[in-house]
Amino acid sequence: MKVNKTLTLICLLLLTGCQEDWNPARDYKSLLSPDKESLVRINGRTLKKSELTALKQELSLQNKVGKITNQEALDALVRMDILAQEARAIGLQKEPEYAARRLVREKQLLADLALDHYLSAHPLTEQDIEMEYSKRYTGENRRQYKLRRILVNTEADAKKLIASLQMGAGFVDLAKLSSIAPDAKQGGDLSWLSLVDMDLPMAQAVMNLNDGAFTQTPVNTLAGWQIFFRESSRIQDPPSYDAVRQIIYDDLAKERAENHIKMLLDKSEVLFMDLDFVKIVDP
Repeated sequence: MKVNKTLTLICLLLLTGCQEDWNPARDYKSLLSPDKESLVRINGRTLKKSELTALKQELSLQNKVGKITNQEALDALVRMDILAQEARAIGLQKEPEYAARRLVREKQLLADLALDHYLSAHPLTEQDIEMEYSKRYTGENRRQYKLRRILVNTEADAKKLIASLQMGAGFVDLAKLSSIAPDAKQGGDLSWLSLVDMDLPMAQAVMNLNDGAFTQTPVNTLAGWQIFFRESSRIQDPPSYDAVRQIIYDDLAKERAENHIKMLLDKSEVLFMDLDFVKIVDP
């Protein structure tokens, strides 16, 4: 689910803005409507219970403000509505930015609902999760590798560095001097990784190495041209199923959602009308 940073910031402000001398439970009590769905009336506008439920759901999906009570959510909702009323009074809803941002948020909401609907209609089973657990934590996938790497921009650069390594240059020193990866200062240290943590070219290269050896040819990976050094390896006891079940579920749900989006893209006609605009770099 996507994160709405603007809404998060607003709600954090609204939640933390509550003062002790303002008692919403007291002040709202006289405004409650006998209508079962109505919650509070502000300047003649009625807020519904469904709005409170939706706000709490948004906040929980964002994981930015932690668990909040109904009272805290109500305080935030009232403050948000008061600000929205002020914006309308000023006429901000007539600004072009309002229409564009409202359209984007509407599409975001509909996209989220569409994915939720698809995943509900095609739910993951416990068998799906158990099969993925077995795939990840049995056999060769139990093995972990202590790795270092050197990342460069071109195959030619990688070949020159391999020649230096073959002549006896130290891998750590060469990584510090020549690698463009964020881990260069640590001598290209990738710590311990299993095969499921690697892309296919990297996994194939690492599996074909012995402990203490480096790749003799450059490896073309998603990150760029790389040289890997397999310092050592070990067999790791797998985590318990319960400990990783939610992680596996989230990964599978994300993969299923991405596959669904790809299928929709393949079926859709997408025509880019102004690619030059996309290439413009913001100042």
